[in-house]
Amino acid sequence: MTDGQQARIADAQVFPLLATLHYLIRANGVIRVIETGTARGVSAACLASAVAHRSGGRVVTLDPFPHNDRLDLWADLPDRLRGCIEQRTVGSIEGLHAAIDAGERYEAALLDSVHTEENVWAEFELAAQVVCPGGLILIHDARYQHGTVDRALQRIEAAGYNVVRLWCAEGGVDEDDHLGLALIENRQR
Repeated sequence: MTDGQQARIADAQVFPLLATLHYLIRANGVIRVIETGTARGVSAACLASAVAHRSGGRVVTLDPFPHNDRLDLWADLPDRLRGCIEQRTVGSIEGLHAAIDAGERYEAALLDSVHTEENVWAEFELAAQVVCPGGLILIHDARYQHGTVDRALQRIEAAGYNVVRLWCAEGGVDEDDHLGLALIENRQR
């Protein structure tokens, strides 16, 4: 939910964001994914479920703040999933710089830490360097009412990238409390 503390699922059988993340990552053949903003570790677990079956499958997640909830969640995961999650206790910008400096490469990134235009833009510029050409860069909270993520998305479009905003149609039913997800192919037009 937009308060960042709660979750509400309209249909307990369907988790649209997590299902979308899982299938986007899996269907695109992603082996390694980097995530900013681990929080409670739910999306990292979801990403792990999409890559754990692949040789070298890895989810690197960056967050400077410890959350006991994430460790409890991950402890309940099957060994195969838990084993492919690498938690780095570092801020997103510092962690992405370190990944670049170490020569790391990923097929996807999920950006979901600080929801301001400047931070998302900075994360995107760095993610575009560690994600392979044509890889996926996903940005959560594209419609978050307490942030300025949409302005960052406008900057990304102005820089020549195609941005698709999911759960942003002017009709239909909102499934995610007006948070949204943006999908960007790491390739300029």
